[in-house]
Amino acid sequence: MLQLVPKTKAVLNQHLHSLHENFPQPEPDKLTFIDDFQEISNNLFSFWGQDFQHQLRCLLLLDLKDVFLSNEENTEVEERLLSMAVCDFPMIDSQILNEKVIGDDYLQRTIMTLFYLNILRSLINFCIQRKADGLILTVTENASRLIDLYKNFSIADVNVVTEKGIHIQMTILSDSTLYNELEDCILNVRSSFSKTLWHNQRENQAMRNYLITHAGS
Repeated sequence: MLQLVPKTKAVLNQHLHSLHENFPQPEPDKLTFIDDFQEISNNLFSFWGQDFQHQLRCLLLLDLKDVFLSNEENTEVEERLLSMAVCDFPMIDSQILNEKVIGDDYLQRTIMTLFYLNILRSLINFCIQRKADGLILTVTENASRLIDLYKNFSIADVNVVTEKGIHIQMTILSDSTLYNELEDCILNVRSSFSKTLWHNQRENQAMRNYLITHAGS
C-alpha cells in the first residue's frame, strides 16, 4: 500500500486538485467517460477518470513497485517478484447521480457498475502500456459494490489493517485478455441497460425521465 509522509501527501493532493481544474472538458454532444494519467515523479502517477454524463469522478495515485506475490500450488508456495501498480481506491461521490435517479436502484447500480468497469479498463491499459504485471488495489470495506464487481477479475483479495481501519486488498493481473474481457463486459452491460430502459420506460417514471434527459447521448 502506498504510504506518504504528510508533507509529500499535501504536495500531491495540491497537484491532483490542479489536475482536476485543468482537466479537458468534452464537447456538449460527446458526454462520455474520459481519463488521463500524469507522471508526478519516478514510478508515481496520478489517474483522473470522469463520467461527465453522470458527474462521477475518480482521482487516485498509482505507485509502480516490485512486489512479491505468492502462488500456492498444492502444498508448495511459490513466490514471484512482479511489477505492480499499487493504489488506494477512493470512495466515489455519487450524490449528484443519486439525486438524478432517485428511487431507482437499477439505474444507480448499473451506472456505477459501468463507471467502475471503465476505471478498471483504464487502469489495466495503463499497466499494459507501462509493462506492469497488474494492480494491487486497497479498498474500504464500505465499497461493497466495487468489491463484488472487481472480485470477478482478481486473483486474490485479503483483509488488511490500515490507519483508517480494515480494508480489502485486491490483486488483479493485467494482460490483453483481461482488457478485451473488460471491453466485452462494458459493451454487454451497456446493451442490456439500453434494452431495459426502453422496455420498462412506459411503466417506470425514473427510466422514462432518464431516457428523455439523455436522448442522443
